[in-house]
Amino acid sequence: MPVDMEHLVPPVRRALLRANNLVRQAHSAVAQRFRHRVRTALALAAIAACDKAREATFPFLASPTTPKNSNNNASYTNAYAAASILFAVATLQRLVLVPSTKSSSAQRNTTALAALRALDLAMLRAGTVLWGPIAAPFVNRASEIIAEGKVNPAVIPQLKNSKKKKSSESDNCNSLFLPANLRHLFLNPHSREIPRIDARTLSVADFRDRFMVNQPDDVPLPVILTHAIDSWPAIARWKEPDYLVGVAGDRLVPIETYARKDSHLSFLSKTWSHRVVTFDEYIRHYVFQQQKPNDKDEQAYLAQHPLFEQIPALRNDIGVPEFCSARTPQDDATPFDCEARMNPASPLVSAWFGPAGTVSPLHNDPYHNLLAQIVGSKFLRIYDARNTARVYPQRSYLGQNSRVDVEHVDEKMYPLFNTTPCWQCVLKEGELLYIPRHAWHYVRSLEASFSASFWFGAKMDFVEVDKKGVYQAQYLKKGESNSIQ
Repeated sequence: MPVDMEHLVPPVRRALLRANNLVRQAHSAVAQRFRHRVRTALALAAIAACDKAREATFPFLASPTTPKNSNNNASYTNAYAAASILFAVATLQRLVLVPSTKSSSAQRNTTALAALRALDLAMLRAGTVLWGPIAAPFVNRASEIIAEGKVNPAVIPQLKNSKKKKSSESDNCNSLFLPANLRHLFLNPHSREIPRIDARTLSVADFRDRFMVNQPDDVPLPVILTHAIDSWPAIARWKEPDYLVGVAGDRLVPIETYARKDSHLSFLSKTWSHRVVTFDEYIRHYVFQQQKPNDKDEQAYLAQHPLFEQIPALRNDIGVPEFCSARTPQDDATPFDCEARMNPASPLVSAWFGPAGTVSPLHNDPYHNLLAQIVGSKFLRIYDARNTARVYPQRSYLGQNSRVDVEHVDEKMYPLFNTTPCWQCVLKEGELLYIPRHAWHYVRSLEASFSASFWFGAKMDFVEVDKKGVYQAQYLKKGESNSIQ
């Protein structure tokens, strides 16, 4: 497994090596048909050793609430992931030694769940790109065991009303979609609607030339593409929470939480926190707000998480929009030592799943972005990157975030904001929105919503180059980071 053993302190290295050796011995004992007592003893010893190896890494790991861009020792993160996967392997080996006739279905489920959660924690801590493929066969086996003893859960209401009115250009920005106290957002005299184009009429080259590069002064434009994701199974399946729970209900996912009164601030709120829950618990308690009484003032959001790498069954329900293969001259000129997503088959894909009222405050992203609205609808406002100074970026490591609260603008502190031109739209189910790289955007879910973002092209920071508010795109070298990951 990909662990840099040389950079681990001796106690962690010894604990990990012991765990690995015992797991191998336990596996060999099963293969060679040792006596049942010996096999059982080795399996239990392996489980205990793996647990100790995990615990040995704890003092060297960042807190679960540490921001993503903080420094962290990858050696210990990977050591934790390796110990967690070894724990899962040893736990599943133990199940092989205990026939189902001697262990109740509930006990087998509990044991398999322990293995599955160890695998999820390995991926959540150390990353799905590196550890997902290693964990995959054991995830599948644990999931099979759990499914064998599962009873049908209580039915959850649909995420969306299947009789929803079809979208049309005339109601693109109908203020009735927003709560009454936010309808003023639609009254901005400096806003214009984002155009809708039938994706079936566009080639990738047409899309690039019309919206990414071939504008006056090479200024890209946002556009909504209809009929671009009609064939995705997710469009129908993900309206059914029972389907989501059946596929992934036992999996652990990271969620952001904050006071409901701070929902418009999201991760910028002082009440922001972070926790790991099961997907089932998240859907029932947060998306459908079946919380305990003392939790009713808490909002939660599963935001910007590589859910589809973690749970391939969900990844199989979506595709990759063909427009992710479009390239600008800046993309083509990316230096070899800089970050880029140039393979059209592998954009950076993130899940955004939450109840009505979840918000992404005004910010920009370092990549081109195609946002697929799979379930529900969202209100978006977008500002041209050329107007960066007028949206008042944070002057800190959060520089890709605006200081302006879009829903409650302080005109004395930010006098230029309300007169800055912008685009607006209600992005509806089955639509795909192109958000140009570095364009500032604010997003609010109008109902229970499930989206997927596809980041592609060169990864570029957007930095102030003089005190007159002039900003310029700069390539990011591999291993470098800006505040939006």
